[in-house]
Amino acid sequence: DRAYGPDYFAGDEDNGEMGAWFVLSALGLFAPAPGASDEYVLAAPLFDRIVLAPVPGYRSRPLVITAHRPRQDVTDVAAVFLDGARLTHPTLRYHAIANGGALDFYMPGAAPHPPPRGDPPPSPPPPPLV
Repeated sequence: DRAYGPDYFAGDEDNGEMGAWFVLSALGLFAPAPGASDEYVLAAPLFDRIVLAPVPGYRSRPLVITAHRPRQDVTDVAAVFLDGARLTHPTLRYHAIANGGALDFYMPGAAPHPPPRGDPPPSPPPPPLV
């Protein structure tokens, strides 16, 4: 007899967790213990290039996630670089993500050139959502 209220929304059995999981997974990030840990496990991003704009007053630069792969169906990750430095573990802490920079995933068969150190080049603004 009640469809909506502060504690109930018809059809919302997961409170958005599945949508949030998909977005993070598409970015190549997996939070194994949300709320209990600030660590993210890295996996192959769904897209070849993703730019997350900085939050005003928080991050100083965008986070540019790039998947270097020979073909779209290659999902194994051979190496990950953050701002040109190779990561030794397949994890990142939240502050490293929030600070922005260049996060490069290299899949087997991709050109083996590590990204240059320093800030990523500026990206053109995205097209309007009209």
